[in-house]
Amino acid sequence: MAEGTRLAEDGFVLPSLQAAIEELGHRFSRATETLVARPLTLYEADLLEVPGEWVVQILRVSVSTDDVPIHALETVCAASRHVFTIGQVAGSDQF
Repeated sequence: MAEGTRLAEDGFVLPSLQAAIEELGHRFSRATETLVARPLTLYEADLLEVPGEWVVQILRVSVSTDDVPIHALETVCAASRHVFTIGQVAGSDQF
């Protein structure tokens, strides 16, 4: 998808990654985030310098208006060092 586009170049995220993906003709529709708290791996303990800590792993997958996955982002961070504020888009869901 990125070959021959500015996504394959330095600075591709300017002004934003979403703008660069939309330049390719994709339109974002929705995203799903999965958040898991778990013990960290040995690699993560060394990389994050948090031995014995738990981490939060977040996987966000964005889907186009054509229902095609067009972006995925995985984030792993120390659970005790982050606060996750969850919001709801007005009018999107009912309680």
